[in-house]
Amino acid sequence: MVLVNFNIDADITDPNTVVVVSGNCQELGRWLYNGVKSMSRLGDGRWTLEVNLNSVDVGSLIEYRYAICSFPTEKDGQANTIIHKWETHMEPRVLSLKGETVYTDDGCFGHKDGIRSVRGGWLTDQSEVRLMLHSNPFELFIKTKEVTKIGFRVKANHICQRNDECIPTQIKVVNEDEYIAKPQAKNGRHYKNNEIMVFSSQVLELQNTVFVIEVLSFQEHGDVNILGQVAVLGTMLTKTRDDLHCPVTNTSGEVVGVLQVQYVVIKPLPKCSSLCTFQNPYQWTSTRCLSVGHRGMGVSFKNKGLLYESGIRKTAQTFIENTIGAFKGAVEAGADMVEFDVHVCKDHVPVVYHDYNVPVCLQMAEDTGKHLQHRILLTDFSFEELQSVQTTHTAKRNENVKDSDRLFPPLTKVLQNTPIQLAFNVEIKYPLHNVDGTNECPDYSMDMSVLVDNVLQVLIEHAQSRNIIITCFDPDVCTLVCMKQNRFPVMLIHCGPTEKYIKYADPRIATVHSAMHWVLAEQLVGLVGHVDDYVRDESLIKLIHDANLHLFIWGEDNKNPLLVQDMIKKGVEGVVTDDVTVLPQLA
Repeated sequence: MVLVNFNIDADITDPNTVVVVSGNCQELGRWLYNGVKSMSRLGDGRWTLEVNLNSVDVGSLIEYRYAICSFPTEKDGQANTIIHKWETHMEPRVLSLKGETVYTDDGCFGHKDGIRSVRGGWLTDQSEVRLMLHSNPFELFIKTKEVTKIGFRVKANHICQRNDECIPTQIKVVNEDEYIAKPQAKNGRHYKNNEIMVFSSQVLELQNTVFVIEVLSFQEHGDVNILGQVAVLGTMLTKTRDDLHCPVTNTSGEVVGVLQVQYVVIKPLPKCSSLCTFQNPYQWTSTRCLSVGHRGMGVSFKNKGLLYESGIRKTAQTFIENTIGAFKGAVEAGADMVEFDVHVCKDHVPVVYHDYNVPVCLQMAEDTGKHLQHRILLTDFSFEELQSVQTTHTAKRNENVKDSDRLFPPLTKVLQNTPIQLAFNVEIKYPLHNVDGTNECPDYSMDMSVLVDNVLQVLIEHAQSRNIIITCFDPDVCTLVCMKQNRFPVMLIHCGPTEKYIKYADPRIATVHSAMHWVLAEQLVGLVGHVDDYVRDESLIKLIHDANLHLFIWGEDNKNPLLVQDMIKKGVEGVVTDDVTVLPQLA
């Protein structure tokens, strides 16, 4: 048994938050977020904790970290643990128990060996509600000279609670100066043309919460008037993400305008006790540029799903994209990582495949030897059905194909049957709206949280020590992944102005700058950008690195050795390519 006295400095002004210790021994909770030990405030920012470590002996080493938490209680008396900030150095603090009594002074919270590393916490027992206003969301029905500047303020309350007991709400604006969330100003925030404004509140009982959005008029002499307001009940937020078109009423009950609001509800990952440990899964990016095999050995389905030989590298074997065989082939060809696409089928099994629809081969009723092709939404298949379906990709039924070439491999099997040293870039597929009003997959109906939760649970259970990053084009999917877990780093995929692809409607990924600001706002680790953006303006690479972000590039031109070599010289850290031999050739 050893008596340890922990001490640290942390400037905390909120009386409801405390510094806590989490560690690898029983008395410090074995890294479980709900097993942390609260410290006592001594004054002048000093915090202390004295604890008997009965499970360890003199001479042992213990690992630990500090975090800042609060412990709110619900109406039924259930206590909750909310992690607001925590230390995220690659290695935890280590204490040598040299005697029966040990005293440690760890300096300032978040600082270790001269380096500060602190991140916001992930969701544990609480949910977060986002209300996003963008693209000039308010339409005033009666135009007057007195109303020239519009703004917004959000108040979140427990239903039937006094208005002065609001749930804390923060605001961030996706621009160069205001991307860090902060408490909203007393008089709200003036909305500027085409801004992206996000209000966020963390709640324990969403069904008992109401969000009041006030539409404000900013006067030239400094006064702020309330034009009207919208009340959004938590029970109205039935999906993970959706748009609301809300009538705005004044104090007389008159409808003065309409407000378009996009909401996102982020709930903690079910059946998962997140640990207060931190692995640095992207430490391999610091030494050299990574060769990332696109769908394994490159795209192999084109021309309405027909198989073709991909890449520059010619071999006797044609690798089928997004299969275990392609991933193993990438390892043999020298790839550091493979990028692949993940969907969740009808019975919630994550499978690897690119398209949202499956080109199914239908046999005619009469035995004519002819087949018809019909595209069916992947999410309409169960996993068992996918394993036996005949597609137009191959001439055989999927169940009769060699196991390593079989389409729709389950994510679990991919993790279990590929070399552990092969890193994964897991792209979660979720359809986006295009600027022309179309949608990548208009019939897609799976809720975003169902998709993300099932993918994360498989990765957490089967990743072991494998290096994994998670990516997506959808900014909100990236946010969900980041806030539901603390193990895997997340990168946002984007594509700027180009004639090669239809432009997405989401303004957060319209330009490199807007994408970078969103990444910084959400504490993602970097961007996976279309190569054309960085060929067109190479200064963007330095801009991203100056913001301490990582950068991978994707695009069909990444098969060009000269282009890839130039991008590597400029500092790109990963190249997603259809020809994984390009980078080994340049080594």
